[in-house]
Amino acid sequence: MSWKKDLKKEIEINNFDLGIFTLQELYRLSNNNLAMKYPNNNTIKASIQRTLQDIRDEGYLIFLNRGEYKVNSPENDEFIEFVERYHRKK
Repeated sequence: MSWKKDLKKEIEINNFDLGIFTLQELYRLSNNNLAMKYPNNNTIKASIQRTLQDIRDEGYLIFLNRGEYKVNSPENDEFIEFVERYHRKK
């Protein structure tokens, strides 16, 4: 697998494909998995950041703010809208 495929898989495994996620959350939940998969890579965090930029450029991700991302899909947009509506009603 490639870094792009592995990072997309990590995003999906951690359910970051629904809602908004932060870079810190991704580091916390995926750093060890990716370090085991790429044991000769001493710059896992830098590789994650670079790969996030690559998959953003491909249209898979949208950067929202510094360190905040969302997967670019109609289903994710619907989920985010649902959650926002739910919280407004409370």
